[in-house]
Amino acid sequence: MVSIPTTERRFTNTVSKVNTLGAYASALKPAAEEYKQTLLDQQKIKIDTNLTKARIELDNLNNQYRLNNQGKPDNPEAKLKLQQDMRNVLNKYGADIDPIAKLDWERSANKLTSGYEIANNDWAFKQRAENAKLDVAENINANLSLARSAGVRGDIGSAVADYANSYNQLYSYAAKNMGETGARQLLTDYEEQYMQSYINGLASVNPQAALEALKQPEIAASFKKEGAQDVMMKIVNKQIKMRDFQIKTNEFLTEQKLATKLDDLPTDEALQLLEENEGSVSSKFFKAKQKALLSDKGINAETRAETAAEIMLDIASLPTDSSEIEEYYKQTNNILAKIEDEYAVGYLSTTDKKRLINTIYKKQGANLQSLKSADSGWRFWDFSYKDADEFIKENYSGADGNKIMLDYFRKINDGGEYDNDQKKAVLQGLVEQNNNKELTVPSFDSMEAAKAAFEAGKIKKGDRVYIKGIKGTI
Repeated sequence: MVSIPTTERRFTNTVSKVNTLGAYASALKPAAEEYKQTLLDQQKIKIDTNLTKARIELDNLNNQYRLNNQGKPDNPEAKLKLQQDMRNVLNKYGADIDPIAKLDWERSANKLTSGYEIANNDWAFKQRAENAKLDVAENINANLSLARSAGVRGDIGSAVADYANSYNQLYSYAAKNMGETGARQLLTDYEEQYMQSYINGLASVNPQAALEALKQPEIAASFKKEGAQDVMMKIVNKQIKMRDFQIKTNEFLTEQKLATKLDDLPTDEALQLLEENEGSVSSKFFKAKQKALLSDKGINAETRAETAAEIMLDIASLPTDSSEIEEYYKQTNNILAKIEDEYAVGYLSTTDKKRLINTIYKKQGANLQSLKSADSGWRFWDFSYKDADEFIKENYSGADGNKIMLDYFRKINDGGEYDNDQKKAVLQGLVEQNNNKELTVPSFDSMEAAKAAFEAGKIKKGDRVYIKGIKGTI
């Protein structure tokens, strides 16, 4: 048997072995990374959207917190509740975030929370300062009221001591809550305001004493602004004038009512009533009335025309501007006293005396009303006795117009109401009437001729005549 030699077979790998699972995983890796990034991008949008939604609720929570805690911005309970409420809102919107993006969400949420906390701390600081201002302002107002009360009492010693104590307390509180600079600024005008309140209180009861107090060194030094003390003095001077005006007004009203009552009473009763009201009327009025009542003269007197004319011109010459109110009252009282004096010595009749007094009161009352309604002054837009006197002088052909003035005075004070045109018409009629009388007055070249006419019955006793151009009475 033939033996055939064989060769050992051997397989040679010409291709490297492949790790099938590893190769598959490597092939999938780029796709997974891309998917993860896509998922993260989607969650980033989700985070931004949910944070925006959360901020709407967080803004409302923080705004309400600030409103509720303005008076106590550091309230720990309120701050804790705000933190819990904010965390609940963030948890609610964070629940929608995929776990893969939870870390990003927490970072963003914590950053947002920190922002609110910083903002609230800044708000609390500013609110504390604002609260301090309000507290100090309220305390200042209370102290200013106390200063005014001290002024009403006229207690300057108490006022100065209270000011020093109150300033120290206010400064200490303000400096603690808003800093020393803020405290000084807030209290810069406090001393001046305090002393103004004291002076106003004092002026309300005794303006003259307030004016004197303003000149005292400890008070004058309180007015540090330029011109502040002068302004306060002007205010007090105005109050003095207002007080004097009110006193004079009250006297005028009392005198007007009293004069009517006194004229209607028997002398003894009138004197008693006058004495009872001495403190309510001017001294001139009292003395003049007392003099007239104690005198029997004047009861049956006949008015002298020149006396009445003189008084009427005095009335027409009264001041007509509100700045002259003191002089107005002074002259008015002088005229009223003059009327009583002339009546007491028999130069005015009872009727004409009443008419003259009523003329003054009527004019005075109208001026008081004008003064109340207009601070710029008041005028007698009227046909005055001065105008009447000038009209008589210009149009009457006789030498003495006092009788016409007296007749005119009695006519327009007969109880009727006359406007300017009617007054002028009345006066014009009286002047024309007297001018006509002047034309019929006999004229003689000598006294002998006048006597001859008298003896012949052409003129009689009491007739007016001209003798050598001079008017006289037979």
